[in-house]
Amino acid sequence: MSTLCIEGGGTRTYVNLANGSAVGIVGPTTSIDLMKQISPVNVLVPLIASALAQNSATPGDIGTVVVFHAAASTRSRAGEYLELVREALGLVGASARTFVTNDMVPLLFSSPAAQVVTIIAGTGTSSGARDATGRYARVGGGDFVLSDQGGGFDIGMAGLRSVVKALDRRGPATALTASAFTWAGAEPPARPRSSAPFIALAYDSIYGPAMRSRVAGFARVVIEHAATGDEVATAIVGDGARELLDSVHAAADQLAMPDAHVVLSGNLIGADSYMGVVFSALLDKSDRVVSCSRYEPSDAVKSVEPFLRAMDKPQGAERLESAFPLASGR
Repeated sequence: MSTLCIEGGGTRTYVNLANGSAVGIVGPTTSIDLMKQISPVNVLVPLIASALAQNSATPGDIGTVVVFHAAASTRSRAGEYLELVREALGLVGASARTFVTNDMVPLLFSSPAAQVVTIIAGTGTSSGARDATGRYARVGGGDFVLSDQGGGFDIGMAGLRSVVKALDRRGPATALTASAFTWAGAEPPARPRSSAPFIALAYDSIYGPAMRSRVAGFARVVIEHAATGDEVATAIVGDGARELLDSVHAAADQLAMPDAHVVLSGNLIGADSYMGVVFSALLDKSDRVVSCSRYEPSDAVKSVEPFLRAMDKPQGAERLESAFPLASGR
C-alpha cells in the first residue's frame, strides 16, 4: 500500500505519493474556506486524481494519507479539514487511515538531526522545535492578528504605515512612498500634501476580501527598497528578521535546547531574497545555531515516513498534539 502526501498553504498545494520515484502535482490553494465555498470535488479531488494518474496508481493503492497543511491552525480546524479530505478521498474511491496536522510539522521531520528548530516566513510566520526525546514546541502560528511578526503581512503593513506617516509629515521621507502609489495603481503626485490621496486610492483594495495577501504583497516592495539602502525599508526588514530570530530562540527555549539545527522555509527568507540574506546573517552570529538547511515543498514526502514512525510510538500522537494541531481517522 502507498502513502499519499498532501502539503499546502495559502497559495499552493503539493500532492504526491511518498516514495522516491513518485512525480508530484502542484496546484492552487486548498484552504478550508475555498473547499467549503466550491466543494472538495472542484478543488482537492482533481489534484489527488492527477497524482494517482501521474504515478500509474489507483485509489485502492492508498493505505495512508498524511496531510501537512496551514489550514490546520487549531485542533478544531484540523478536524474540519480531516472531514473535507475524507470527502475528497471518497469521491475518488479511496478509503485510508488519514492524519491532518499543521504545515510546520514536516519541517520538524525533514532533518535527521536530533535537535531541530524550524521557521516558516511567508505571508505569516511560525516556528517549531523537536528534541531527541520526542518532545515538541510551537511558537506563533496564530495568523496576522495574534502573531506573524516578521512575516509578509507584518512587513507589508509596516511599509504602508511608514508611507502614510511620511505623507502626513509624521515620519521620515522614504522611497517607499512613490512605490506605494505605483503598487496601488496610480502615478505618485508631485507634491502630496497629506496621506489622503493615497488612502483614497488604496483603501478599498487593502480592506477587501484579499486583505491579507494584498498587504503581504507590499512586503516585496519593502524588501527591494531595503536592498537598495532606503533607511525606512532597511529598518523594517531588520526588525522583521530579528523577530524571526526571536521565534527560533523561543522555540528552542521551550525545550531547553542550548543549540539546534535550523530548517528554513518560506519565500520571504529564500536564498534569493534580501531578507533571507539579512536573516541568515543573524543566524550565522547566533551561537545557538549549529547548522541550517532549506525546506522545499517536495521535501514533504521525505518527512512522511519519520512522521508516521513517531505517530506509531507510545504517546507519539499525544506528544505532537501538545504543541501542534492533529486530527486522524479513517
